[in-house]
Amino acid sequence: MTKPTWVLVADGGRARLLSTPRVRADGNFVQVAAYDNSDALETPQSTDRPGRSFESADATRHAVAEYSELKKQPKLEFADQLVDILNKGAANDDFARLVLVAPPQMIGRLREKLSGTAAERLVGSLDKDLTHVGLDELPKHLSDIG
Repeated sequence: MTKPTWVLVADGGRARLLSTPRVRADGNFVQVAAYDNSDALETPQSTDRPGRSFESADATRHAVAEYSELKKQPKLEFADQLVDILNKGAANDDFARLVLVAPPQMIGRLREKLSGTAAERLVGSLDKDLTHVGLDELPKHLSDIG
């Protein structure tokens, strides 16, 4: 039996892992799993107002910008969880080919963390958020891959 292609469609808040006999399937996607990280994205990372600092030359005060990396952390952790799933699937030989579909920052994190085995099976990627697209609409977005 031929191993399927896995297609991960993700953004920072949710993901779907799909399986298909080939990338150019005519709507022949089967959803293997769905993952939701939206609760982590809605959790306030800090409830305090941004701090203030004094100018070194005089008594002028300035607001200190909120540390934006705290907002990125849940998305990065979610990407790492998804990569663990892909890496385990590759190690178990659950799929022959892999396609990643995610916004640029997420796709960069996913590619960065793929194991050697999973990376070898990566046949294409699409820098787009298609988490809202139905299974029947995906093939036309992936027509240039594979």
